[in-house]
Amino acid sequence: MHIRFTHITFVSFLIFSSVFAQRIQQVSISNFIKEFPEATCIQCTHKYFFDMKPYPLYPEVDQNYFPSKGYFTDMFIVSAPLGKAYLDDGSGYVFVNNCFIKESQIKDMNYFSGQQFDVSEASNVVKVAGRVAVISHLFPDCYGHWMFDVLGQLALLEIHNVQYDYLCVPYHCKFMKETLDLWGIDRSKIIPLTQKLCIQADVIITATSVTQTEIKVGKNANYNVDFLLKH
Repeated sequence: MHIRFTHITFVSFLIFSSVFAQRIQQVSISNFIKEFPEATCIQCTHKYFFDMKPYPLYPEVDQNYFPSKGYFTDMFIVSAPLGKAYLDDGSGYVFVNNCFIKESQIKDMNYFSGQQFDVSEASNVVKVAGRVAVISHLFPDCYGHWMFDVLGQLALLEIHNVQYDYLCVPYHCKFMKETLDLWGIDRSKIIPLTQKLCIQADVIITATSVTQTEIKVGKNANYNVDFLLKH
C-alpha cells in the first residue's frame, strides 16, 4: 500500500524552546466544529455493528464482560486549517487547537476531570508548511495497540483518500519504522511524535478512535472493525 503525498515547493521547520501551559477544553466532535467553523469533518462510520462468535471460555461471564454483539462509536477525520496539535506528556493523548476531542478517548480511558483542565508546557514548537496528519494512541509502544489503533487510523485516512504532506506519528520503536516502511511511507515525510511536542501546520489532520465501542467490555478486550482489519 502506498500513500501519495502532495508536492510542495517550500517547507520550513522552526523549533522554539518552549511555550506556556495551555488550558484545554473537553469537547465533542460536533462542538469542536462549532468552535472552529473553518475546520472540516468526515464522518466515516455511523452505528457500525459488530457480531462475533461468543468468547469460547467461561460462557457464563461472556456477555457481561466480553459481549459478542454491539456497536463501535462513530469514527471521524478532522482537518483544522492553521491548526496545532500537542502530545500531552501525562496521558499520551493528542490535543488539537487546545481541545481534547472526546471521541478520541480509548476504552473509556479519560484521565481528565472537568470541562477544562491545564496541561504542562510544550518542550518545543514545530511549524510546518503543509498538511500534517497526526495519528497516535495511548500506549503506542505496545505492539497490539500500534497495529490496531494507530495503523487503524492510518488505514482510515487512506480509505477516505485523505491527502497529506507529512505524517506525525510515534516513531521510537523498531517495529514502528518497519511497519511504516512496509506500508510504503517515505521516511523523509515522517515527523516523530514525541512527548510535549506542539506542531503547527497549514492544516492539521487527525482521526478519532477506531476501536472504541459503545458498550463497556472487559479489561484488555480489544474490538476491531472488520473493514480496517481487511485493509
